[in-house]
Amino acid sequence: MTEAELAAYEAGKNQKNPRRRLGKEVPRMKASRVTKEQLEDRYEDFDGLCAYCRREMGINSEIDHIIPMAKGGLDIIENLVYACSSCNQSKNSHDLIPWLRSRPNYEEKLELKLLSVFPYLPLLFLDYYE
Repeated sequence: MTEAELAAYEAGKNQKNPRRRLGKEVPRMKASRVTKEQLEDRYEDFDGLCAYCRREMGINSEIDHIIPMAKGGLDIIENLVYACSSCNQSKNSHDLIPWLRSRPNYEEKLELKLLSVFPYLPLLFLDYYE
């Protein structure tokens, strides 16, 4: 994650809609910079399992933004994971680490797997990684 992306996240995480500036809606990026091959690799990063609960997703797989778009997250491969529809709906626009740790089925190994794929996460959640 670049410094600009981190700054955009920090600026937007406490706002209800960071795309709204001076009363005008800023359009979302229309074209994704993510390739089919990158998505296939991301699917394999987690062995075809949900990145959050590690259960098989089957046809219920969805792509989730680690940093929600509503909080300034970008539509780039470094911000995407496959999740089951249950986890994706539960996470919604919550910050990842607090949400993950609040789940009743939380296991540290789930978080460690995410950290192995996304080593920048501690930079986003400094309060949780002292």
